Amino acid sequence: MTEDRVRVAPIGELDQAATEALETTCREALASGCRHLTIDLSGVTFIDSRGLRLIIQLQAAAQLEGWTFALLPGPPEVQRVFDVSGTRDLLPFVE
Repeated sequence: MTEDRVRVAPIGELDQAATEALETTCREALASGCRHLTIDLSGVTFIDSRGLRLIIQLQAAAQLEGWTFALLPGPPEVQRVFDVSGTRDLLPFVE
């Protein structure tokens, strides 16, 4: 059975190793037919440039491939990465 909607909720630091695992999880969900992917950042304590790049790449892929991508905001220290990089308003954050 294919899940049309998938919510992925990484916990802790979204560094190189965690970003690779998150990318694998997201790609597997999409390959299995997911049409609505949400990443919940509420449990993330740190995000590095690789994590930010993955999120930007997923947003771009969603626009090109016609599936829905959303982000649930993280704590202030995580959201600050999006503010500093100028990407907060470009990404699909939802409450």
